[in-house]
Amino acid sequence: MEKIRVIYILGPGKNGSTLLERILGSLSMFFPIGEIPNLWKEGYEDDILCTCGEKFSSCKFWTKVSKDAFPNIPYSKLGGLDRTANKVHKVFYSPFLIYPKLASNKYNERLRRYKEVLLKLYRAMSENAKGNVLVDSSKNPMHCLILSQIPEIELYIIDLLRDSRAVAFSWQRKSIRPDIYWEKRYMLTPDIITTSRRWLQSRLGAKLIKNRCKAYRLLKYEDFIKNPKAEIIETLTAFGFNIEQKYISFLNGKSVSFGKFHSISGNPMRFIKKEIEIKEDKEWRTQMSLGAKIITTLLTYPLLKRHKYI
Repeated sequence: MEKIRVIYILGPGKNGSTLLERILGSLSMFFPIGEIPNLWKEGYEDDILCTCGEKFSSCKFWTKVSKDAFPNIPYSKLGGLDRTANKVHKVFYSPFLIYPKLASNKYNERLRRYKEVLLKLYRAMSENAKGNVLVDSSKNPMHCLILSQIPEIELYIIDLLRDSRAVAFSWQRKSIRPDIYWEKRYMLTPDIITTSRRWLQSRLGAKLIKNRCKAYRLLKYEDFIKNPKAEIIETLTAFGFNIEQKYISFLNGKSVSFGKFHSISGNPMRFIKKEIEIKEDKEWRTQMSLGAKIITTLLTYPLLKRHKYI
């Protein structure tokens, strides 16, 4: 049986992952699936909107995936898998994923069962995506680490890096979640300490995972936004995917429009149907408070310097 090919976008969030996912999804051989760790709670329990505009429970793609992956589990019970996931992929479990002998038998058994669940899910997604390469924008390093331990999954990682101060500032913006259609709800706005910690965790996660996958590439947000066509071609070529120029000609300018996808959860911009201008978000340089900028810089200084942000 052929391996399930997955491009995994790694990062701290607010790093351009949704734009990258949508651009890749506009190429015929790639299929965006969104942020899978949120699938159990937001999809099966909350029934949020799929990016196609349908409720998760009404979306033909996800309905078929659910039936194919879990034919013996009642739909109403699938949301409970969120609790299973939380018992294996919290950050403090990372040593157990890297060194299984440190973990209890109970944890290893939970992990084994969860891997079986993920394999069934990713197999069903791949088959219903007609064998195209899945684009997983989960960004979560723990989820990525678990996927890397499933032999049937061939993992290609795009480590999408953005200046920690830009990430912290972007998280402070109030954004309505259009996928939560039954009420007006905003995305979470974590404080700068939390965003700095998550940024550092994503860097540590990248270091742990980069040698555990089929292929890995570090891609800076700033370079990607400056020349998306060239960066995507270079990335996909490095991964062994041959993309003809004509199939990516829609990126010749500095704006792009997208079709309908079936990704779940993530940035609200995935619902934008009109043409989007591709430009770097530099507002943090002038609008971020001096105190917030200093604190974020101090907390993440060594890696900011290593990646030549300062």
